[in-house]
Amino acid sequence: MDYTTLSLAISDTWTISLFVINLIVGALVGWLILREKQRDTRISTLEANLERKADEKIQEKFSMLMSSISEIKSRLDRGDSEFRRQHDADHGIEIKTLQAIEALRGDLQVVKSQITGALQLGRQVQRHEVRIDALEAKGAS
Repeated sequence: MDYTTLSLAISDTWTISLFVINLIVGALVGWLILREKQRDTRISTLEANLERKADEKIQEKFSMLMSSISEIKSRLDRGDSEFRRQHDADHGIEIKTLQAIEALRGDLQVVKSQITGALQLGRQVQRHEVRIDALEAKGAS
């Protein structure tokens, strides 16, 4: 046997084996890269869906919050206008009460002066009665 032929045969077998191993490893790496790409695409799709759903939920909650704020503002405005109306009504009642008190004070002054006049008149009547009694006593004697 010729050593050159043997070395070529081993060399060819070795080369072919390396080629086959390289082909298998290359196919395996390609398949793994393809699976990784599919997984990455799936993850990206899930992330996009999750982000979209999160945005929808945030928008929904924000919309509900703004609606609640609008309702609260509306209730505050109604309450404020009712409070002002009540305040104005109370102020009107207060003014009427003060006017009634002033009118009563005036009436009280009139009654007081009438009572004072009546008391003075009563004293005068008493003095006159005393004089009349004194005159009657003189006339009877």
